[in-house]
This record gives sequence, C-alpha cells and structure tokens, in this order.
Amino acid sequence: MNYKLCIMNYELTSWLFHPRVTAFTTTRPGGYSQGEYGEFNINPWSGDDPDAVLRNRQLLADTLRLSDTTHIILPHQVHRVETYQVRRDYFSQPEASQRAALEGIDIVLTDLPGVCIGVSTADCVPILLYDSTHHAACAIHAGWRGCVQRAIPVGIRAMHEAFGTTPIDLHALIGPHISMERYPVGPEVLDEFTQAGFNTQQFTSLPLEGESEGAFPSSDSPRFLLSLSHFCHHELQQAGIPPQAITDTCQCTFNHPDLYFSARRQGISCGRNYTGIIL
Repeated sequence: MNYKLCIMNYELTSWLFHPRVTAFTTTRPGGYSQGEYGEFNINPWSGDDPDAVLRNRQLLADTLRLSDTTHIILPHQVHRVETYQVRRDYFSQPEASQRAALEGIDIVLTDLPGVCIGVSTADCVPILLYDSTHHAACAIHAGWRGCVQRAIPVGIRAMHEAFGTTPIDLHALIGPHISMERYPVGPEVLDEFTQAGFNTQQFTSLPLEGESEGAFPSSDSPRFLLSLSHFCHHELQQAGIPPQAITDTCQCTFNHPDLYFSARRQGISCGRNYTGIIL
C-alpha cells in the first residue's frame, strides 16, 4: 500500500500519485462560505449560500488554472452507480443540458486534457483512477451504499468500454474519508453487504470500549466498525489493480475538522470536500 504524498495550500491538497495528472482534495480554509460550510465549499446541493458557492468555484478554477468554471465537472450524486463520460460536445451544450447530464451521477470519466472531473464527499470515499496507457481518468463516489452496489468495478468497467482500459493499466487513489474507528454502523448496514454477497468479516469489527465515541448517536442496538478503506483496497485489488499502484491518502475526515467537512461530525447540513483529477 502506498502512503499519501501531498502539497498543502489554502484551497486544496495535491496528491502526487502519478506525474501525468493533477489530483487533489479541496480543504476548508481559504474560501467564502460561512458556518458549517466555511470556508471553501463548491457543492451547490448542500444548502450553502449560492453566491459563496459560485465564488469558491471560480477560486478553484483560478487555482487550477482552468479556462473557466465549466471545466470543473461536479455531478449531483445520489449514492448510486450511474456513470457519465465527459466528451467534447458537453462543453457546447447549454448550461441546463450540462446540469441535466450530471444529475444522478456518482461516477464520471474522461480522456480530455484540461478538464477536472471529481466527486463530492463528507465522509464517503472518493476514488480516483488513472489509466496510464490510454491517458484517461475516472472519479468514483464510494459511500457504503455505492460500495454495496459495486461502484468500483462499475467504474473500471466503464473505463474499459470507453477507452479500452484494463486493470493492469490503472493507478488508484483512495481520498480522505471517515476512518474505521469513527464509523460505527448498525446491523442493517452489514445486512446490505451480506445480501450483496460480501464477507463483512474482511472489513468490519466490533468497537472496543470508548472507541468511536462521538461518532454516532447513542443506541441500544449493536454497532460495528466499518472500514471503507479496507473494502476499497479489496475491491481495487480484486479488480486486478496491482497493490503497488494503489495510493491511500490515510486521512480521516472526522478527525481533521480544520481541513475537511464531515457529516458524522457536523451533520448533513455542512460543506463537501471535492476530490478531483485533471489529465
């Protein structure tokens, strides 16, 4: 397992997982949003002030030296596994058509240079894939619901159909997300994984006394600690990606309130972290 490599600035953390791409996660400082959205949130579906979101989005485009904000592809995610490929004709469409194309999308891919594709998270796992043979990229939103629906294999299959990608071509990055010790879930979540055919013993455990304190409301029902990181590592390797080609940022969104938004820590009315990749 590769460890995280990063360069910090006020708006983002750059992940150096392949020299032919720019990969990053936005951080909280340096923007225009306030309160639980403060300061740097570009997600327009989280309840933030629309003007602040637009100003933050422009700031990100300037930071990344993109031609305009339309080159930041921000899908409206719904915890499913629908995919969308960004082609050149996307940019000639009216704004309303662009929004419609990205509605209900949790996996986005492209082979266009100079286009930023990414996903928004506030504890879920952002996965970035880069095909070094065909120079193509994919961003996957992998919360537990997406994991149950096999979002990672779906994304890899979409890249194969679009670009001829094979897993041996791929480099993968597991972005900041909630850590296992901060992510207790109920038995109903484990049931979903079990019914989908997964062996939950590979990525869950019972919490130790005092572990995960504050990460979940108190309840009389049993709780289990879920490791989305272990699950994603397993899925990536099962798909055929070499372990040495998988980089884990190893950062917990819950444990770093100065850097990342966390729905478990703040509630769902908060900003979102955007993890993106540019060829």
